[in-house]
Amino acid sequence: MTGPRVTHVSSVHKWTDNRVHYREAASLAKLGYQVTLIARHSRIDGPQQTGVRLLLLPEQPRLRRMLVNTVKAVRTALKTDAAVYHLHDPELVWSIPLFRLLRKKVIYDAHEDLPAQVKNKPYLKGAGVPLMVLLAHLVVFVAKHCATHVIAATEK
Repeated sequence: MTGPRVTHVSSVHKWTDNRVHYREAASLAKLGYQVTLIARHSRIDGPQQTGVRLLLLPEQPRLRRMLVNTVKAVRTALKTDAAVYHLHDPELVWSIPLFRLLRKKVIYDAHEDLPAQVKNKPYLKGAGVPLMVLLAHLVVFVAKHCATHVIAATEK
């Protein structure tokens, strides 16, 4: 492969994720891009001959994944020295300004209306909900104003 390097990064999705790996990353690999996917380990196997280089993160409980795997994913991504970083999780938005300072292009894949989704999380209750909604709005703001491009599933 001699095309531009693209690194897809997720601390949430497993490497066998249909959309992230098989539709997005593998499609780029077929077009000649050098594609790396940083994603969680999966106990379920899947097709591996997609032309996508896999770098796997360990499975972790939610809080540890959010605090440890996100940093590990970003550090691993930086080592790929890609021209484009495609981020798939709100937990990774903090890294967009870092990538931009390094003059990298960043695509943030906003799969949902994050502030609305946060309100319906069963593990968030009471006074924590307004704080998390505020943080969700901050994530949207940073992505909107710092990422090179945002792919949105909704109009917001």
